[in-house]
Amino acid sequence: MLVDWLDKTTLDVTLLIALVLVLRPFVRRWLGAAAAYWLWCLPLLRAVIVARPERPRIVVESLGPGTANFDPLAATASWS
Repeated sequence: MLVDWLDKTTLDVTLLIALVLVLRPFVRRWLGAAAAYWLWCLPLLRAVIVARPERPRIVVESLGPGTANFDPLAATASWS
């Protein structure tokens, strides 16, 4: 689990660094050097913020296989 998180975080941070390197000259030209330096906070924040946890398996398994084919229109038609 820790290895999966580390892989995903490393990939995300790498992509954000590449994005900052591409956007930095444009941001510097339009908004100034201070704004271009603030772009480096994006990879830093992604490295620090923990990703959203997945849903617990117990909730998904408790729904069972029968709920995948549930048709609400058919259920309301049977009431009439």
